[in-house]
Amino acid sequence: MSYRGIGYDKSLEAEEECLLRNDRQSYFSLARRIVRAQFQFADESRTQQLWQEVADRGMDVDRITYLMYGCQFQDDETAMLIADQEYQMKSNR
Repeated sequence: MSYRGIGYDKSLEAEEECLLRNDRQSYFSLARRIVRAQFQFADESRTQQLWQEVADRGMDVDRITYLMYGCQFQDDETAMLIADQEYQMKSNR
């Protein structure tokens, strides 16, 4: 791949890391939105819409649930990352 005469080595490993980051951010975002809708605003309709989005996108419901309940501070990126890594380790056993 070349951009303005500069060669780029877009390795498979770099691509996979990028996809993993994007995937993780999608999970974090939806978990945060569900927590707000369900617990902060008690908005049943919005909560159902968000869970439907999880289903429509074929996302791992258990992973979302773990991020919701396995992390006390969903607005803390580091805490979410730790909870997600814990879930990944448990689910890969």
